[in-house]
Amino acid sequence: MSSTAGASKRQKIPGSSVPGLPVGVWVVATPIGNLADLTDRGRLALERAQWIACEDTRRTRSLLSALGLSAVDSSGITRLRRYDRHTEPKLLQEWIQELKGSGHSIAIVSDAGTPAISDPGALLVQIAHQEGVCVTPVPGPSAVAALLSVTGWPDLEAFGFAGFLPRSESILRESLERMSEWAKASKRSWVSIWFESPERVVTSLGWIADCLKDLPGIELCVGKELTKLHEKLFRGELQTVLDQVQGEIEREGALGEWALAIRFPVVDAPHGPSAADSDWLPVLECLLDAEVKTSECARIISHRFGVSRERAYSQAMETKKKRRGG
Repeated sequence: MSSTAGASKRQKIPGSSVPGLPVGVWVVATPIGNLADLTDRGRLALERAQWIACEDTRRTRSLLSALGLSAVDSSGITRLRRYDRHTEPKLLQEWIQELKGSGHSIAIVSDAGTPAISDPGALLVQIAHQEGVCVTPVPGPSAVAALLSVTGWPDLEAFGFAGFLPRSESILRESLERMSEWAKASKRSWVSIWFESPERVVTSLGWIADCLKDLPGIELCVGKELTKLHEKLFRGELQTVLDQVQGEIEREGALGEWALAIRFPVVDAPHGPSAADSDWLPVLECLLDAEVKTSECARIISHRFGVSRERAYSQAMETKKKRRGG
């Protein structure tokens, strides 16, 4: 079988290319705070693109101005076209057809960071692929990668980015419990990356600290204003980081862009049931039936029957998993 089997075919569009950038759609990562982080290749793409699909034309115009680049072409026509979650797919299809007919290249950017990752861009890229147009990534700044690089967790084996934290405490708890289950079942450390607004970061961290307080080895790394002048990192155990972030908000106000990483360490699989389990397992079932929080179930069982909190928590998680159908 050919080594290229399964790869999408790319249509060759007539036109002049840019060194290192084939003609087509260029997905360009832009700075998340520090202008110096834009790569030379990214700057070249923004300079040479016939036009730029951007999340906010005002933000992109300011970026181009700071780079000494023009937002209009030689005919005085704007090079910026707004592309956000409200843009109709029909319009995107028209853009790609226009691109195919012109023989030029276009760029996609978001307000900050890498497009199409928790930002607009994916649908336009999908249509380009469907139409056989070459799509080229122009990598660069990413808040996710930036935060991971400064966690200092040497056992980082797997991670996932989940966007902004849920506004519902129950949904967040369910998400965290599933991640904890995955870490236990796979016997691999796991890091979950989230974004949060400055207005909600303390509340959300409080929910996380309460949900995970009985699990051993959980750590947090929270970044404020990554790559910017007032960048700060808060790293450590759950309550420690919560206290630090709360103090920061109280001193500086609800300001900045926040990203956080939660480390679920490798833990031993729960031991099999023993004869004494028959004393407390029915009580645990009743507590779960009453929708008592998992961490509170573990605390009650531990206090009443002398079972370790970790053992009780693991059993509660396993019971909930079986109830959901495995």
